[in-house]
Amino acid sequence: MERSRAARILDWRPASALARIVIVLCLVIPLLLAATFMWSMWDPAKTLPNVPLAVVNEDKGAENGGEFQVVGDQVVQGLLETEYLDFEELPADEAQLGLTKGDYLFVVTIPEDFSERTVSLITDNPRQSEVLVEYNDYGGTNGKIITSSLIPQLQAEISSTISETYATETLTGLNSLGDGIKRAADGAGQIDDGLG
Repeated sequence: MERSRAARILDWRPASALARIVIVLCLVIPLLLAATFMWSMWDPAKTLPNVPLAVVNEDKGAENGGEFQVVGDQVVQGLLETEYLDFEELPADEAQLGLTKGDYLFVVTIPEDFSERTVSLITDNPRQSEVLVEYNDYGGTNGKIITSSLIPQLQAEISSTISETYATETLTGLNSLGDGIKRAADGAGQIDDGLG
């Protein structure tokens, strides 16, 4: 009994061994590619200490309460001490060249007026401190993903450094205020003794 034409068309089973191998490879190769991609993207944070990053400090510093401060130096020190990132401090031209060549995933630049803006936070006319982050567009999609995931961590590190600086200054100011109040109390006691 001969099969109908429709039955022959719907019978997808390959007749030869080569056709079977091709079908199996067409199913297995995409699975292997997907598994490899997922493995490479699984936990990029654990390889971050091996990814070179650059930091450029162009901060000129600012006068704060009679004391000259370069807050950018403190921020750079904080970034260099982070264990989960591999920062290297470089001049601007070397960092740009390294970024262009692909030696660095991204470059963090602390601008010239960083300290000035940071010091202005406790004045009547505060200006927000800014840090520039540049990455190489040719670094692939992973570079952009990793860079965007690191921005909040960089913000936290920089904010922590700025907060630490101002906490120290506030405590110093409070200690000075306490000494001044004690002297004023002593002076008031002397005036009271002189009047009484």
